[in-house]
Amino acid sequence: LHRPDAFLAESAEAVEHIKRQNAALADMPFQVPQPGRPRVFVAGGALLAPKGEQPSTSNIWPLQMSPDFTGFPFRPEAQTVSYDSSSLFASSMPSVAVGGGLIQSFAFGGEAPKGRGADAADGLEVPAPEVPFTLTDVIGISSAAFTGLVSGFGSGGLAAGFDPLVKVWPVPGRSDVRAGEHQGALEYKAGDGSLIEDSGVLAMLQRGARRIVWFINTDVGIAATRDFDWCHAPPAEELNPEKRVSNQVYDKFGFGTEFLSNNQVFPKGDLPMVVCKLQTLRDEGKPAVARFSHAVMKNSWWGVAGGFQVEVAYVYNEVCSDFVRGLPQETQDELSLGRIGKFANYPFYHTVFNNLGNPTSLSESQVNLLAAQAAYSVSVREDVLDEVLNMAPSWWRGYD
Repeated sequence: LHRPDAFLAESAEAVEHIKRQNAALADMPFQVPQPGRPRVFVAGGALLAPKGEQPSTSNIWPLQMSPDFTGFPFRPEAQTVSYDSSSLFASSMPSVAVGGGLIQSFAFGGEAPKGRGADAADGLEVPAPEVPFTLTDVIGISSAAFTGLVSGFGSGGLAAGFDPLVKVWPVPGRSDVRAGEHQGALEYKAGDGSLIEDSGVLAMLQRGARRIVWFINTDVGIAATRDFDWCHAPPAEELNPEKRVSNQVYDKFGFGTEFLSNNQVFPKGDLPMVVCKLQTLRDEGKPAVARFSHAVMKNSWWGVAGGFQVEVAYVYNEVCSDFVRGLPQETQDELSLGRIGKFANYPFYHTVFNNLGNPTSLSESQVNLLAAQAAYSVSVREDVLDEVLNMAPSWWRGYD
């Protein structure tokens, strides 16, 4: 899959069209998704800030990467964002246009086109990127958790040299005020989308999805019931979910802080009933898989229109005693060693530094065990997923 010379496209037919329109690419290789797989694939990244600038909760911007298009289709409500300098050698940037649209991924990463106007949505020539924007780039950006954890969201330091860099320019629309119409491409430090949203749920709601299967792969488990009983949680205004469930869950209900503070799409009062059910299933030794219906709230930051119901099947990678009891005795013995065994932190592996000898990856046995648990959970709770994916359309659904 590592092809540093291969552009991206959504299909073989798209590659033919691109090459007809771009003679210089006639002999260039392309990578496309496997036929028969789901058409929509969105990898989440984050544009932290232009080089030399400091990200904040009001300017870190999503980057959505797909085989067909890359960018972000919406702009801030104020049309522009501001950046403060992160060093003495750079000036602050008080008005920078971001987002505004998507461009075909094979053309992403180059300079901004000159003379753009309101007809940009009809298609226009853009300068070719110096190097292809590849599948490796997509994987690297969407996996670069270290960008935030090590370098302090793109600030200085020795680790800053490992931060992914990408050229980005704002896409103008037909009816806007042409904010940033003549703004050139800026070189941004990019990082893992988990820095601002770790689930992909917001990207799907942005596209109007009414049914979602949410695989919550996290390094934070649901609190032990003896420490915090989600079925008897305090009112929303008194609730503190931190470290009692993954932040990629509670931020969707309006409890996110700092870089997750813009992510609410579900009512706050829905969170306890969701986690209560998952906690109860976990305590019974069953897979933490349950279905709920939520009213989707408007979220201008993410471009979520709101005003509709969504069915969500939650699949939380919690400890599942029934699954563990069915494993070979050798594997169970290894699991019993806890942090000193081969499966340290299972099932809540850390994104980085889970294995000190290889801090940016998991071992094959660790991955296989987590994959086996996911397959077991889906198999045992197949009825829940089937209800969500195959239900007849309705304006209202309950939950179970």
